[in-house]
Amino acid sequence: MSRTSYKALLLGLALPASCGQRSGSGPASSTASAAESAATSVVSAHDSTRRSNDTVSRESASTKHETGTVSDTSTQRPASARTQRDSVRGTISLEGTGEAPVAMLVTKEGRMLSVTGPYTTDLLRQLDGVEIVAFGRRRRRADDPVEIETFSVRGYGGNPARDGILRRTPSGDVLELADGRRLALPRLPEYLASANGKRIWIAGPLDAPTGASVIDPDWRFGRPRRMPEVRP
Repeated sequence: MSRTSYKALLLGLALPASCGQRSGSGPASSTASAAESAATSVVSAHDSTRRSNDTVSRESASTKHETGTVSDTSTQRPASARTQRDSVRGTISLEGTGEAPVAMLVTKEGRMLSVTGPYTTDLLRQLDGVEIVAFGRRRRRADDPVEIETFSVRGYGGNPARDGILRRTPSGDVLELADGRRLALPRLPEYLASANGKRIWIAGPLDAPTGASVIDPDWRFGRPRRMPEVRP
């Protein structure tokens, strides 16, 4: 009900006897003025009560919203450990027989971690003795197997190493890294001359490598393969 309608109703209830008298004629006029004043006071009190109720309702709604927000936050599930990435640095070591070796990753602390992932044993054979950083799914425990999804070569024979794609160009040989950078190779080992476009790793100074080899996903055990050299 609007403010005007509500006031009219109160006036109608308060002045049933004055409807036939002229405004401003003695007692009737006084009675009408008093009734109107009373009606105005009642309407004002009604409006004040309504505003107070509206304020309480808004505060209640705000409190409910805040409570719901806190509740929603507290019930959010943490990100699954399986979706988080992890990295482990260590040296690839082949254990067991030559025909069916088991690849392990040996950390600098001496822990031997089993290796899983999409890489074949034949590819991991090519990394025997090579230090890598393996990237994969986060492990729940420190001794859990390492799932190698990707890797980067970091060392060999006690020397720093890096890996990338060998590009043999008319202006010289370069090593194209995973981030797109190109490093000049002033002295490419002779046994890598036919490895253009293949992934290789190279250890030591680039102008005097101490070791290098090809990482060939198509190589299979039993085929000839040039073992990496290590120079003092």
